[in-house]
Amino acid sequence: DIQKQRNGCQTAASLKLSNGYILPEGKMTPNTLFVGGIDMKVDENEIRDFFARFGAVKEVKIITYRGGICKGYGFVYFNEDVDIQTIVEQQISFKGRKLKLGPAIMKERSSLRLSTLERGAEDTARQP
Repeated sequence: DIQKQRNGCQTAASLKLSNGYILPEGKMTPNTLFVGGIDMKVDENEIRDFFARFGAVKEVKIITYRGGICKGYGFVYFNEDVDIQTIVEQQISFKGRKLKLGPAIMKERSSLRLSTLERGAEDTARQP
């Protein structure tokens, strides 16, 4: 279930959306859309222009490998409040490919900080 926290961020706990996308656990990043299924030849300006129909686009970030080759997904950051859920529920194709859309989730890291020694012991305990 999606829950509101005191700081206004929503959290997702492995929620499955109507489009079949399963949200990872973590905090939803406001006004940010995850976009998967991006063609490797597409640039950020093309994505910005395409998603401008939903609201003013602040930034587009295509995730790449070290060599600069597209990993096939990225994020669209909007300037204003947009209904990410409405965008996600649409069947959107771009450049002949059906996009996999979802709210952007910032995966939570353990709030417990382990010392180097504890981490080493923990890693050793996991090994068969």
